Amino acid sequence: MHSPPTRPPAETLAWVERTIGPRARVVGWRRLTGGITSSIHRLTIVQNGRRELYVLRRWPDGDYAAYAIRAVASETAALTHRDE
Repeated sequence: MHSPPTRPPAETLAWVERTIGPRARVVGWRRLTGGITSSIHRLTIVQNGRRELYVLRRWPDGDYAAYAIRAVASETAALTHRDE
């Protein structure tokens, strides 16, 4: 099983800041749990004196296609399982 990092990489956080716009700064982050096909973080962004929360979803590095096929199939099976 892929173990996602606890902190998004600096280059990813810089991309987030550029994407959100001028003077946007990531001032906090927290890893969220639950996803098995991606790494999910709640980001706190300050821009123009306002604090906003965003969710960042990142896919694992490396051979993602093979991983995704297995993980999505497993996640789908778990979500559709019913006791009969």
